[in-house]
Amino acid sequence: TGYVYSGLSSNQRAFGTDLFRWDGAARTFVAVDVAGARPAPRYDAAVHVEADGVSALVVSGMGRAGAPVFHQDTWRFDGASETWTEETTTNPPPGRRYAWSALAPDGDTLVFGLGSDSPQGLTLLADLWRLSLGTGVWSRLDDAASAIDVDTALPARGCASRLPGLPGTAGRLSGGMQDGVLAEDAFVLDVPAALDGAWR
Repeated sequence: TGYVYSGLSSNQRAFGTDLFRWDGAARTFVAVDVAGARPAPRYDAAVHVEADGVSALVVSGMGRAGAPVFHQDTWRFDGASETWTEETTTNPPPGRRYAWSALAPDGDTLVFGLGSDSPQGLTLLADLWRLSLGTGVWSRLDDAASAIDVDTALPARGCASRLPGLPGTAGRLSGGMQDGVLAEDAFVLDVPAALDGAWR
């Protein structure tokens, strides 16, 4: 079972709020009638399936409300009930598309950043942020209060690949677009022992 939500129409004129469930056995998509709140229409958001394999987090992304909008919100989709809940957060990072992100094995720590704050992807970002889902607080990774420290500045980029992590890391960041060309470098984000394990 999988889900498809929102996105931009093929003529690039409309964003939808439809949710479809993929039935792998029947090889068909089924429209889901969602009760209650749901995220504003968007695409290019960061999406992470949680450890239970049923719920997922959706962070940021780009939409349109007359003009382009870069969302700063975080939503949780519960696949068991097929409902959405907005996470209450403080100090969110600027909205963006094409972000890189990784979710810690404790299910509480999300690392998020890079990407673009331009509808055409013309400007790129080089910041990294940490969200504690338990407290709802976002903090910059270069902030002294963060549980993860960054000692090497990342060059700005969008569409970087998220590769499986090595022991003691939150995953590898590889490639992506940088100044209009494909980047050929790679980085590893080291994490404290308390956050070691299989990041997603």
